[in-house]
Amino acid sequence: MEVDLKNKIVVVTGGATGIGYSIAENFSKQSATVIILDLNEDTGKQAIERLGIDKTVFVKCDLKTDIDRAFNEIVEKYKRIDVLVNNAGVGGTDYKTCIDINFTACVTLSLKLYHYNMSRDERTESTIINISSIMGYRISQFSPIYQATKAGMITFTRSLGHEENLQKSGVRVVALCPGFTKTNLTRPFFEEDTSSIPADLLAYAMAHTWQEPSDVGSASLEVFKRAPSGSIWLIEGGNLEEILFQN
Repeated sequence: MEVDLKNKIVVVTGGATGIGYSIAENFSKQSATVIILDLNEDTGKQAIERLGIDKTVFVKCDLKTDIDRAFNEIVEKYKRIDVLVNNAGVGGTDYKTCIDINFTACVTLSLKLYHYNMSRDERTESTIINISSIMGYRISQFSPIYQATKAGMITFTRSLGHEENLQKSGVRVVALCPGFTKTNLTRPFFEEDTSSIPADLLAYAMAHTWQEPSDVGSASLEVFKRAPSGSIWLIEGGNLEEILFQN
């Protein structure tokens, strides 16, 4: 469907680099006002300069400790959030941080927007796009905590995005699951020396079709245009398709 994003307020977590930046760029090109939530001020300011200070805003936010302040600051200034993209994500061996950033922050921001919309006298329609992962449902022996957080995002999306919740709140909730994508998180797979990566993990990763962050950015806009609430979508090798689950 055709959508008009002019003057819409779009919030993207982790929007200063990689997939998040590409998502911010795609919405910015549709004349939306894009607010980037990120921890790194330097990369945040660089993103704003590239996208244009007339269309983008940087709000420094530590998603482990600072969500309340950032959310309140945004709704106090703009009175609404039309699109929330929960994109920020980390890997690594620090499982508490992985859960905090990948899952808890997504849940916290989503529920804040959900209840904020419910509390308004003049309710407006909003959309939440949760950036999960192909590894949230295509399970392997690697990175079990990361995979669990991404699987949690999928289940959370399907439940919060249920048709009855949509009718009560006016908040549509969808998820986009990127396949293997060339980002800072996956950069070691493409360095000249890959000896630091276990051989079985390297073989597993390189057996997949890879894509660029721009593929995910374009897909996020397409999902916004046509995805029904509660639906889950895969973008792999630049190809977008809906993932169907049995209830």
